[in-house]
Amino acid sequence: MRQKYLFSLLVLLISASQFIFAQELSVTGKVVDASGEALPGVNVLVKGTTKGTSTDFDGKYSIDAAKGEVLVFTFVGFSKQETPVTGSSMNVIMSEDSDQLDEVVITAFGIEKQTKELGYSVSQVKTEDLDLSGQTNALNALQGRVAGLTITQTSGGAGAGADILIRGITLGCSRKRQPTIDYC
Repeated sequence: MRQKYLFSLLVLLISASQFIFAQELSVTGKVVDASGEALPGVNVLVKGTTKGTSTDFDGKYSIDAAKGEVLVFTFVGFSKQETPVTGSSMNVIMSEDSDQLDEVVITAFGIEKQTKELGYSVSQVKTEDLDLSGQTNALNALQGRVAGLTITQTSGGAGAGADILIRGITLGCSRKRQPTIDYC
């Protein structure tokens, strides 16, 4: 009789310990922007740990976290959002970052400035212009669109490097070495 009682007590303790230690649950949800569009590729991390995942093409994610832990959602162009885990299903609406950088101008010495801070004119090429050019390489699409820019292919092969000349500064780019700047 005593063995039955001890066995029953042991089974009860083991089953109770599963509830005590099984606080971690699989949190699933969907990440969307303010208009309701799914955001693929959003980083989802458990704050203070190395556990993380990212959203799939439909904006859905799944991660193991305990109640009370904080999930951190980050995505380029959107504000970082921290949300505590309250249940097994958490949908998140991310807001756009208002401090987003609109444009950057790289001057001759590699100093980044905004266009209005410069005392001279700046050539600007929009992405729409590059899309319409019909070139397979983005560097070749810039040829003839920026004053003082000369781009020369290093060979005739697909994916070959290019030599870039910007008003006397030579940028040598190839697959085998890092871009370098040589002052003439």
